[in-house]
Amino acid sequence: MNQKSNSNAIGTDEKIISGSNGWLMLMILLPVLLFAVFLIATPGGPVKLIGGAALLALTLFLCKGFFTLEPNQAAVMIFFGSYAGTVCESGFFWVNPFYRRISVSLRINNWNTPVLKVNDERGSPIEIAAV
Repeated sequence: MNQKSNSNAIGTDEKIISGSNGWLMLMILLPVLLFAVFLIATPGGPVKLIGGAALLALTLFLCKGFFTLEPNQAAVMIFFGSYAGTVCESGFFWVNPFYRRISVSLRINNWNTPVLKVNDERGSPIEIAAV
């Protein structure tokens, strides 16, 4: 994974990370998942069954690393309680399954205040609102 560091004015560092291509990892994990199911479903010894079950559990755990990001969205990656980086690009990605992802919206939001009626110095009513 590529890492860049941007220094902000308040003295914090944001690590921009790019996740692995999700489609490539899906093409790798899907045959492994099918092979694990094949090992469990076909008759054989207990070693084959235990190996197939372990491979299936590992593959399902690795599938936890898939996620998608929409435009104007970012994901903050937290690795056992410490900041690991931020993914800011939109698309389908795979990252370390131990990362906890927190989705952050980068859209611009407007805040409209209700209309407030006040009187000026002469007593004339004025309506005030803010966007």
